[in-house]
Amino acid sequence: MRKHTAFFALIFLLLFLCGSSFGQDQPAKANVSGKWQVAWTGRLGTENAVLDLHQRGSVLSGTFHDLHGDSILSGMVEKSAISFDVQFQGTRPFTISFSGTVEEDAMKGSSKAKGMTAYMGHGGEVVQPDRPWTAKRVSDDGAKKLSAQQGPQ
Repeated sequence: MRKHTAFFALIFLLLFLCGSSFGQDQPAKANVSGKWQVAWTGRLGTENAVLDLHQRGSVLSGTFHDLHGDSILSGMVEKSAISFDVQFQGTRPFTISFSGTVEEDAMKGSSKAKGMTAYMGHGGEVVQPDRPWTAKRVSDDGAKKLSAQQGPQ
């Protein structure tokens, strides 16, 4: 009997030390798989793109389609937080990191360029500003129309 009492006391102690999250509902991970219409502020103003996201657990992969074609993306989603990097190719490849939040069929956040020459600010300082972005989920038909408007794939 003493062994059982000690065993249950140990279990109780472990549960207490691990916190009270045992048995409680944890916030669900956002499901972002699918097509998204994105508006993001680039260096020359607002640009539009279509995201095609594939989610496996917390890991994201997919493509970012804009006027310049398709670019590969990779990232993570954890609860309602999302982050992904889009790798743009060309003579001067660069990456833009997007981070933000997901709320049902909408996302918003900020983006920042990585791996490219910095912009010069008013006083000659080097500036890499965070730039806002938004996205809304679209149907496959809606994504096809947006892609057609943005040029060849």
